[in-house]
This record gives sequence, structure tokens and C-alpha cells, in this order.
Amino acid sequence: MKYLKLSLIFLLSITFIFQNDFFAQKKKLTYKQVYESGMSMRAMMAMFNRTQGWLDENHYLESKSDPARPNVRGLIFKTNAETGQSEIYFDPSTIQLPEGFSVDRANQKSKDNNYFLFNQKNNLYYFDRLENKFLQLTNDVVEEKVPQLSPDGKKVAYVKNNNLYVYEVEKEKETQLTNDGTNLIYNGWASWVYMEEILGRSTAYSAFWWSPNSQMICFLRFDDSPVPDFPIFHADGQHGELEHQRYPKAGDPNPYVKFGIADVNSGKIVWADFDEKADHYVAWPTWTKDNKLTVQWM
Repeated sequence: MKYLKLSLIFLLSITFIFQNDFFAQKKKLTYKQVYESGMSMRAMMAMFNRTQGWLDENHYLESKSDPARPNVRGLIFKTNAETGQSEIYFDPSTIQLPEGFSVDRANQKSKDNNYFLFNQKNNLYYFDRLENKFLQLTNDVVEEKVPQLSPDGKKVAYVKNNNLYVYEVEKEKETQLTNDGTNLIYNGWASWVYMEEILGRSTAYSAFWWSPNSQMICFLRFDDSPVPDFPIFHADGQHGELEHQRYPKAGDPNPYVKFGIADVNSGKIVWADFDEKADHYVAWPTWTKDNKLTVQWM
């Protein structure tokens, strides 16, 4: 039932987007476009005008095509909300990146489309559009998991060896914020049951959140020690593989959970006044615009 509801919501959302875009542009969506074009949903959505959000108090950004260059994809216009006057703000065709990289395939980008983050072959790469600089941030055999750009686009946070790190691009400096990560203790990386039942699969195990001013990161720390081990056999390959997953069945203990707030400049961590071993749930922290923090607790 849950998946049926999600599917209906997705279909209704797509229908709403299609209807609004085509009514606004006075076009009809043909059967051939939908079923025979061979285009991905992402590519098809790129054909339509989409408001990306506010750039500042007076202008918003909008993805749309340029009638003078109909074959150029990915153009972003800056539009004055009062006058409606638009001008090209971002043109991906003018950006030259090393082979294998393109801005439309960035893993993340800042809201102002000035900073782009790439995650390739277990390393992080960064493009600064304003300075026209392409940088390799990390060179490590250990994977940097769930990397996230800070809101100002000048820092990157990620999980490595189950510890939380932050990289300051201007200083070319990596700082390790936590030090106790193990195969059972995860900082900023969700325990399986939290990912599956509370945070959601869309988070991809990410369990940390930037403050709006890019100065703090709140995160969850999990200790899976009390959770029973559940072996899972995968029959792939010649001999198969055995995976060990901490998986609480009904009545089993859940992981211990702590909630921390890290200052990315000083490295200091303040722990919220929760009993980590209590039978409780801590999830979905929310930063307000003035950098205050709320968190759901039950």
C-alpha cells in the first residue's frame, strides 16, 4: 500500500508538471514523445521550463530553452520577478571540463549554479565556475561516502571510515570531525534500520545536515553493538558471498543513537542531552533560516 501511494503521488506530480508546462507553452505532448523517443525521464524533463528557486531578493532562476539556440540544453535564465525581464545566467556549452566530466552530470551543485561537486572513482572533484577552476579534492583509496556541498558551496562534508569529515576548498584542508568510527559505530552514516524505517532510502544512508550559514553540521551517531547480527547469503559468482547486517527484528534492541552538532571551524562537537541507550527515536533535524535547530524525538 505504501508503494502504491508513492507511485500515485509521483504520477500525479509528473502529470501536474507536464500539464502546467505545456499549457504555459501551448504545446501538446505526443504519444511518440512519451513512448517512442527513447529519452530518459531526466532528459524529457529538461525540455520544459522549470523554476529552480530564488537567486536573490529580486531574481529567480529558471531552466528554459533559448529560441535562438533550440539545440542548446541546460540553459538557466535569471529573471527579474518584478519586471519579468530575463537574461542568460548559466550556459553549460561555455564550460570546458576534463574528459569524463560535465556540469550536467555533477553529483551536486550549489543553488546559484556556481559550484559543482563530482564523485568519481572514490575521489571528489570540484568546479568553481566563477574562477573557472577544476580541482581534485581527495586522493584516497578509502571511499568518501554521501558527500554534500555546504550551502555556500565552499565546503564539502562526507563520511569516511564511518567518521565525519569536512573539506574546505579555499584552504585545501580536510578536517576529521569525529574519531571513534568502527564497523559498529557510524558518525553521519545511518544504521540500516534508521535508513530503512525512519530517514528513508532516498537519503542513501546520509545522516548529517549542514546549517544554512555553512558553519555547523548536525549529525547522528549510531552504535549497532546491541543489534543482533543477521547473515545474508548472496548466491552471485562462483562461490557466493555472505553479508552480515545488523538487523533488529520485532522485540530486538535498536541501535544506540546520539545527536551531535559540530562546529566546522573549531572542530568542537556539542552532544544533545539525550540518553543514547534509551528506547527512543531521534530523527529529521531541521535548521531554521537563522541557524537554529529543531529535531524530532520520541
